[in-house]
Amino acid sequence: MEPLGVSPGLAFRHRKSLQVMLLLTHEVGNVRSQMTRSSSATRPVVPLYHPTSILLVDDDQVSLTRMQHVLKDGFECLAFQRAADALAFIRSRPAAPPMPAACHDAGMEHIRDPAERQLHRQVSRFPRVFADQSRFARASVVITGEALQGMSGLDLLEALRGTPISKLLVSGIAQAASAMQALDAGLADAIAPHEDIAEPLQRLQIDYFRRLMQPFEPALTHGDARFIRNPAFAVVFTRFVERYKVIEHCVLMQPPGILGLDASGNRHILLVADDDYRQASFEIALAEGAPPQLLRCLLHAKSLAVFPTINGFYSQQVETCWSHYVWPSECLGAAGWRWAVINKPDVVQRVCDQVASYAAHRQQRLN
Repeated sequence: MEPLGVSPGLAFRHRKSLQVMLLLTHEVGNVRSQMTRSSSATRPVVPLYHPTSILLVDDDQVSLTRMQHVLKDGFECLAFQRAADALAFIRSRPAAPPMPAACHDAGMEHIRDPAERQLHRQVSRFPRVFADQSRFARASVVITGEALQGMSGLDLLEALRGTPISKLLVSGIAQAASAMQALDAGLADAIAPHEDIAEPLQRLQIDYFRRLMQPFEPALTHGDARFIRNPAFAVVFTRFVERYKVIEHCVLMQPPGILGLDASGNRHILLVADDDYRQASFEIALAEGAPPQLLRCLLHAKSLAVFPTINGFYSQQVETCWSHYVWPSECLGAAGWRWAVINKPDVVQRVCDQVASYAAHRQQRLN
């Protein structure tokens, strides 16, 4: 869903006085909140998401403390009393998670098309982000008011134009007109009073990652990763997140699915495979001389297999223990998609060998 804005026609066409404008602003805010709540379940799953930092900017220490208190249970907050300091902090850090350059074609031999292989290579780097603890300090949302000493809040938002960072403008009744103008001009992604800033934050964090991932969109419309745009997948993904307390995740290419991490860094894979993947799994096992019982399982529409190999397909090294890597699966909508949850350490380790956990990061900050 695009950031919710208000068109100039809606905001200004019917205003006859400042009082009418303020009433309209209040009503638009209510509609925006309702739309945010109702659309959260249908929002497409972003290919990469992890906890980030929220930057709070206000030259009033009392206001900063109040905002920190409101957000302390659900968000990692960094407070600044000067907009220039917040901007310097943002500029001192990369806008996007570091994507290691070293990435080879091992395990991609079954992808014959060079362009599709390149797309797989790009997305295959995502799990490496979880080894970088600095990801938690990366700013995803800036919350600021307008009137600040020195550099104003609007100047800060202007300086951040064109970056993936989401921008929330805190506004009181006295600043409602200028706040709406900032929203219409694209300086802010949302506006809210101090007491209501928690509600839009989750959406704004998702918007940050959605913008960050735009260059990778072509990879999500081809091959094994296209399940992420399947409407039925959002429901399964929500169940996966709730059951395993997933707080960060990324899309996988090998095996296809989602890698989810809880706060302590425990990893689970939501495997999502189509008919092509299952056919390839069977053909490779057949060529490798897999046991007949395994071949029958791979032919069975309700079974999915992922082995502790570089590409997840069968190898003779698992001949005596293959049954540990075959899971019962469930249907995911139409077109032959099926899903299963994998938590075998040796399989998950192949996908994501190092993790800097959010729990360790929080403990380090407390110490």
